[in-house]
Amino acid sequence: MKRLVERMHQDNALIFKERQIPFEPRWFLLLSLLDTQPKLGIMEIARELKLAHPTVVVLVNEMIREKVVSSVVDKHDKRKRLLSLTSKGHQMLKDVKPLWQDMTAAANQLILDTGYDVISVLSALEQALDRESYADRIRGFIAKRGWEAIEILEFQSDFAPAFRQLNEAWLLEYGYDLEPHDKQVLSNPKKYIVEPGGTVFFATVQGNSQEMLGTCAVIAHGNGRFELSKMCVAPDYQGRQIGKKLIKTAIEWVKGQKGALLFLETTHQMERAIHLYRKMGFESKPFPEIPHYSRAEVYMEKKL
Repeated sequence: MKRLVERMHQDNALIFKERQIPFEPRWFLLLSLLDTQPKLGIMEIARELKLAHPTVVVLVNEMIREKVVSSVVDKHDKRKRLLSLTSKGHQMLKDVKPLWQDMTAAANQLILDTGYDVISVLSALEQALDRESYADRIRGFIAKRGWEAIEILEFQSDFAPAFRQLNEAWLLEYGYDLEPHDKQVLSNPKKYIVEPGGTVFFATVQGNSQEMLGTCAVIAHGNGRFELSKMCVAPDYQGRQIGKKLIKTAIEWVKGQKGALLFLETTHQMERAIHLYRKMGFESKPFPEIPHYSRAEVYMEKKL
């Protein structure tokens, strides 16, 4: 596509040279814009032409040097430059317009010669980019690849030290001391979580169970009530949807146990986590009972 556009630009430039018009094809859109909307700022031009700000700055400076465009300071905002066509710019646009129409006709003829409705395809592509940028689409595939690379494992006795280390690390990072209930659960998750009917999940890279990237526990409270607890992701691996995959796995596990409610307790400091919980369907509610931890300030639950 780039090679094709460059080839057509070169031929356009050749035509202008043959007609002895000192004009650069890349100027046309800005000339036309300033002809209909004089006295625009750089940001307004970038928005109208859908070009990056640095690209517009380079283009404008080039046209100012050629005395095609003039720049004055906005009397209402001394930091802003307002751009207009000079008399040379107006004359150049007048000379160029008929040739530009001929070039447009030639481009349309070229498209018809292909036998395809290229314009409709390009228009559809532009609309698709307006809905979701190319960069966002790339980020989506990066996230998908990362999601697929993460494996969720259920509790094994060998994983117990990682469960303690990951949780102690985040508690210390946020300035919390280990409370008696923390120490009890973290010291023996098999006895205090798994054997009473709960489980613990671990996130790792597929095929590498030696390094745990995150963890969460599901604690059974009876009568179809389960608690999502001890949810954390190692700092170097945050922002990779590991927490989302852990929570999703926990929700599916509770459903498999015929659970009716999954709740959690957290602190206001965990803003990103709270945002994720809401996205996963948890709702903030008043505490129905005394919190299990003194640091707990937020109670959330999800009905299943």
